[in-house]
Amino acid sequence: NFKAPLLVQLALNGLDFMSTTTYFRFLENTTLIKIVPNVGSNTGGTPIVLTASNMNATTQFRCKFGVQEVEGYMNAGKLVCDSPSASNGGNGSVPVALALDGQSYSPSPDCALEPQKCFMYRPPFTASR
Repeated sequence: NFKAPLLVQLALNGLDFMSTTTYFRFLENTTLIKIVPNVGSNTGGTPIVLTASNMNATTQFRCKFGVQEVEGYMNAGKLVCDSPSASNGGNGSVPVALALDGQSYSPSPDCALEPQKCFMYRPPFTASR
């Protein structure tokens, strides 16, 4: 799936190219398939494991819960993001998107059509006797 990296060359006048040691690699778009779990506390902190297609090698990735962005991390070879607290402190579903380069996000899903790609905020669980 990967194309060979291309050498980047620079010409300030459009004619005289300078040699560089920088390479650029085109990657296929990443598509989020599902998140597990897709329900958690509206206070945040739920670790979410993301499954996606075209999971290219990355050193920096981020997740977006609605409009809130959080950094992701690797755990046992899986992509994980901890849910932020609900932006309005309330409950409900928000779409989740993934950016393997830290800035180019997968398309945000419609939660009514693709609930497996959305995160449902709920009040924290409290036990009482």
